[in-house]
Amino acid sequence: MRLRHLGLGGLAVAVLALAGTVGCGSGEVMMPMEATLNQKLVGTWRSSACELGIMASVTLPTSIYFQREYKFTETDWTATASIFVDQLCASSVLRSTVKGTYTVGAAASTPAGGTELDFNYAERKVLLLQPLGAQILNGIMCGGMSSWTAGVDVDVSTKGCLPLMPSNIACPKEYDVGKIDGDVKTSGATLTLGTRPMSPDGLCKARPTTFSTAPLAKL
Repeated sequence: MRLRHLGLGGLAVAVLALAGTVGCGSGEVMMPMEATLNQKLVGTWRSSACELGIMASVTLPTSIYFQREYKFTETDWTATASIFVDQLCASSVLRSTVKGTYTVGAAASTPAGGTELDFNYAERKVLLLQPLGAQILNGIMCGGMSSWTAGVDVDVSTKGCLPLMPSNIACPKEYDVGKIDGDVKTSGATLTLGTRPMSPDGLCKARPTTFSTAPLAKL
C-alpha cells in the first residue's frame, strides 16, 4: 500500500520539541505539533474502485482485477489484495495477505510531494477462495505446492508465489513512495502509493518515480 511532517519544517519542529512553548513574558502559549506521517497513516485504507492489473506471465491471464486494503499502526502494516475474475470485482477467486514493519524516509525527489516508504516483510499468505483457481496455483507451484484446495490459508513466505509475489528471501523489503491528501480526521482523505510495476518484485529493486492513479480511501 510517503509523507513525513506536512506543516512546519524539520528544524522548526525540532526547536518546538525542545522548547515546548513559545510566547513572551509569562504568557507562554503551547504550540501543537504537526502529526508525523506514521501517525497520519494509522487506520484502514481501501481501494475506492475495482483496479486493473497487468501480469507479466504466460501462465496467468494478462489482465487481472483486484482490490487492496492496507491497515497501519505507527510501526506495522498489513496489506490484503483480493483478486477477482470479473471487472466489477464481484467474485473473488483468491486473496493474498502480507504483513511486517515499515519506516518513513525522506521527501522523495520524484514524484513531487511524495515521501519515501520502506515496507519490510515478515509474512506472506495466499488463500484460495474458489476451486477454479486451484489449477492456476498448482500450475505455477505457488508456495512450492501442487495440491491447492479452497479455504486453506497457506504461508508462502519461504517459497513465494510467482508471478503473484516473491518470497521473503528474494524480497525482504519493498521501496515505495506515497502521499496523503485531505484531513485524516474527516472523511475523504486518500493515500496514494507509487505506481505498481508489472514485475512482482519490481518494488524490491527500485523505488517508483510516479504515483499510482488509484488512490486508497481512508475508512
